Amino acid sequence: MEQLVDHQIFAEFVESSFNELDELATHHIVESACVEDIDISSLDHESIIFRVEGYVECTLQYGSSSDVRRDEGSVIGESFPFACNFSASVHDPLRPTIDVATLKIDNSSWFD
Repeated sequence: MEQLVDHQIFAEFVESSFNELDELATHHIVESACVEDIDISSLDHESIIFRVEGYVECTLQYGSSSDVRRDEGSVIGESFPFACNFSASVHDPLRPTIDVATLKIDNSSWFD
């Protein structure tokens, strides 16, 4: 299950834009997403809702690539926790799908 969830989360991070990362740097690249915890948050006769938590590792770049080459920009690695929900049918629990609207990155540590 963890591998299925990992793959979907990473794909979503790569394919979508997240304000929580956009606001931190001129450019960012998501390097990986690691799931740390999967819990069942609700269960009924039709579906299972999973709560997934983990962290996303990314590279934050300040300035353009040309700025970085001229040593006028900077690149740093950082990781941030995330959480989201997945759902699956009780008849096929190993085919979970991500609820994209619930995928949130917690960048509050950046501002502490």
